[in-house]
Amino acid sequence: MAISPRMKQRIDNLTGIYLNALEQHQAGWNRGTPLGALQDYRGAPPPRATSSKPDDSMIHAIGQIRSNHAKLPLSVFMLGKFRICTRCGSGGCDHCSNLGFTLGGGQLKPELALSLLASIYYNTLSRQQIADQLGLNLRQYENRLVRARERVAQELEWVDRLSSLLAVPDCACIDH
Repeated sequence: MAISPRMKQRIDNLTGIYLNALEQHQAGWNRGTPLGALQDYRGAPPPRATSSKPDDSMIHAIGQIRSNHAKLPLSVFMLGKFRICTRCGSGGCDHCSNLGFTLGGGQLKPELALSLLASIYYNTLSRQQIADQLGLNLRQYENRLVRARERVAQELEWVDRLSSLLAVPDCACIDH
């Protein structure tokens, strides 16, 4: 299945929305991100740090800024929920591909979702470097990425058809 440039951009945008939610890139948020912590601590949960309590106005401002993107539920539906791996604790097991986290419950198989996420998250790296980060050879990574995009494209086309059907007025489907 050939994917149009427009559909590829749409898939990449949904993937970016998912990553932004994980990384908490919103303005005013200066704590470490879950993905950054997992990278820094090689999958292990970071040690608890003590910090001073921010003032109420900052908490209120962050609450105003940190709202979810409207398409976040769609991206979670496609890619699944992010969970810290409970089996390894240090990022060294086959269950989480040595990354310290798992994905599950989405329309994509976790290994396909991970390839799609890595293609956006590691966008400054070459494809070979991304494959290395995932513990795959280049061919495996590229095949998973193609399969992931094809699957998401199919699901998005289905969502579009369903949305257009739901937008039809009730009596439009009845022949008078």
